[in-house]
Amino acid sequence: MFRSLNLNPDQIPTKKPVKKDKERWNARYKEFTGGSASPDNLLVSNSGLLSRGRGLDLACGHGANSIFLAGRGYWVDALDISHEGVRQAQSRARGLKLEVGWLVADLDDFPIPQGIYDVALVFYFYSEPLLPKILGALKPTGLLYYSTYNYRHTSLKPDFKPEYLVPEGGLGRLFPGLRILLDEPEAGSEGNLSRLIAQKY
Repeated sequence: MFRSLNLNPDQIPTKKPVKKDKERWNARYKEFTGGSASPDNLLVSNSGLLSRGRGLDLACGHGANSIFLAGRGYWVDALDISHEGVRQAQSRARGLKLEVGWLVADLDDFPIPQGIYDVALVFYFYSEPLLPKILGALKPTGLLYYSTYNYRHTSLKPDFKPEYLVPEGGLGRLFPGLRILLDEPEAGSEGNLSRLIAQKY
């Protein structure tokens, strides 16, 4: 379905004008000097739920979560709006001799394949119109790991756009077609994270 882009840092393809979001994330990843990024603790500490199969990582960023899945035997389709983030992720995966299907894509427009994934990951990205597509992407018994900022985040970052924040009540109620395994509407030391692990019936 997807293909690895085999990105060349000096010759990265694009089909439409660069959006402000893309520019912002490209700049952020260019400034990233943290070495090899680590996978999210929600995924690592609950990895016993994983088996093998096909995985989807939306807004994959530096690719640490995609690489973690690939290291456990999954074929992963990993998408992000940032060319720079995907370039860095691809470089790390190659260094570890892991195959991941990287794709630079705007999730607002991209037609996510439906009904083919054994696990889907979404970390630090929220778009309400995308939620039905995330649900539809999973096979029966497919797992969803989701963690991102919620409405309380504006107390720490007043300029953060509220449409990118999980509303009060958390993520679980937004996925009625899933069996809830873990639902933390206000997680983290500041209560500004919403976290969910759930399985499709």
